[in-house]
Amino acid sequence: MTSLQEFVQQQVDSFMDDLFRAARERSSTLSSQAAKIKIFDTIEVTIRRRRNEYVSFNQLPTDIIHLIFGMTLSLNRIHDYELSLGGLEQHRRHLSNIRCVSSVWNAFLLSSPKYWCAINIAAPEKVVELTLARAQQTPLCLYSNQEEGGDPLSSFGHTNSVLLGKTTQIRSIRTSDKGAYDFAIRMLCGGLPDLRTLELKKATGWDEIDQALTLEHIGADLPEIRHLRAVGWYPNAEA
Repeated sequence: MTSLQEFVQQQVDSFMDDLFRAARERSSTLSSQAAKIKIFDTIEVTIRRRRNEYVSFNQLPTDIIHLIFGMTLSLNRIHDYELSLGGLEQHRRHLSNIRCVSSVWNAFLLSSPKYWCAINIAAPEKVVELTLARAQQTPLCLYSNQEEGGDPLSSFGHTNSVLLGKTTQIRSIRTSDKGAYDFAIRMLCGGLPDLRTLELKKATGWDEIDQALTLEHIGADLPEIRHLRAVGWYPNAEA
């Protein structure tokens, strides 16, 4: 053991003795075996955090990097129905920006499926295919966002075929794009067993009752939708 290691070991041992003594004086329950282990765990977390302040980003533990990127990209809100469609678009922009910082960050993000679960279905089919490949088996959020006053997008013709093998992964479909309505109906007809959030906007007016979402049109594998937002269409009561 080097002189530095000996010095640090002595200081840590002395610190731990003082810490346990102070804990006993504060409460008798803090002197139990379980309490001591809890103290050690807390110290370990604190030391690890302080150590991470002095290492370069690409030398951080993988779980810490995932935590940082996860917070930056709001990964825990991808399937949150209260997150705006604009928020989903912002997630994708942030992901693109982070990838541009360095080759190390880009490689890390490309190798982690959890960052690719939000898919803009209005993107070109090749982009959708690539994103699906990166997402692997993670639950998917399909979305598109039509700008206020803009024309409906019309690039949904072939996207269904790209998603045919992913129906059990689709957890959310959210769109303000009238052009995506028929796309979503076709997906529902195929059965989406894990779908929990559905948000659609129909191109027609409120005076026309839509009959697409009836039990005879939707597959037997009917999803358990927990959050439903309908604009311009009327889902069947049984659906």
